Amino acid sequence: MPTYIQCAHIQFNGTRCGSPALRGDTHCHHHQRYKQSFIVPGSKNYQVPRLDNHYGRARLLSDILRSLMSGAMPVETANTMLRAYKLAAKPYLSVTKEKKMKAGSRPGAPVKVVPSTAPTRRTP
Repeated sequence: MPTYIQCAHIQFNGTRCGSPALRGDTHCHHHQRYKQSFIVPGSKNYQVPRLDNHYGRARLLSDILRSLMSGAMPVETANTMLRAYKLAAKPYLSVTKEKKMKAGSRPGAPVKVVPSTAPTRRTP
């Protein structure tokens, strides 16, 4: 079985990419763009990640904060982008909240109190 160098990219969920790295490089073809110079969100070449999953939303927020902290984006622009993100992600966030509500208890539902079976200590 031939051996190959694994891509060095760490994904948002903490796992390492399993694709083979390009010959003479540390990243695969797909993650090569992460090594390249950072593209500021809102610029002409920036590709907005999909907002229908947690990882895309996390990447967009990360890109906005990274460009803000590096001084590549003014605070006003970052504020506008964060407001637009909030509006764009709202439908997906409400679907996630509904799924959690169906899986668990409803907010405002009465809480069932279960008496403890542990023996109580008496104080002298």
